[in-house]
Amino acid sequence: MTLKTILLVIAVSTVIGCESRLTFEELMKQGEQYSAEGNTEKSIEAYKKAVAQSPEETSAHEALGNAYYREMAANYRRSATNTQEWEQIKRRGNELRDLAVAEYRKALQKDKDNWEIRYRVAVELFNQKKYKEAIPEFQQTIQSNPKYAVAYSVLASSYLGVGQHDLALKNIEMAHNLDKDNEHYYFSVGKAYYFMNNPNKGFEMETKLKAISSVYYQQFLDYRYSHNKEP
Repeated sequence: MTLKTILLVIAVSTVIGCESRLTFEELMKQGEQYSAEGNTEKSIEAYKKAVAQSPEETSAHEALGNAYYREMAANYRRSATNTQEWEQIKRRGNELRDLAVAEYRKALQKDKDNWEIRYRVAVELFNQKKYKEAIPEFQQTIQSNPKYAVAYSVLASSYLGVGQHDLALKNIEMAHNLDKDNEHYYFSVGKAYYFMNNPNKGFEMETKLKAISSVYYQQFLDYRYSHNKEP
């Protein structure tokens, strides 16, 4: 072995040795730095090492979950030139989403009242149309943060998904009581009525949106005439 090769091996070994001696706090800072630089792959590596070193630390699981989400967003920004590539992007996106949710669930085992993490889990269940599973997650989110209007709104949509229409309307009202945005209120109520096959009530809300030249009006019409209405 030449002197140059020996020196190179020593240098690499030194770098690896230094990385292995990083403390939990240093690994977390390293992950934050990589995230700030937009290097999500490196941030994931750092946070995974932090989790392995201190699996009881909820902050590490949350940070790793967030890193997976950033990687998922970057994944969906990739261009697909054909259907096969798009399917690969979707599969990878689903993998990253599941990894993120798994980390959030680990964090919630120790930090049950962390409503922000729980809300993310609830939204992912909702996005996957797992409405029945999403409902208790939204309920616990609200229990931890009863003034979070958005949680009531998406909970209402979850109730629509399982056919509990009265509870859906009740939660739309509760969201409105916390956030007096009439335009969004008319939009939410109108969508709910059209979903419930009550076009007369839905049209009442449509008329209100049109009268105030709401930014939601066209979106509401798109929903009204959509072939497959979703909660």
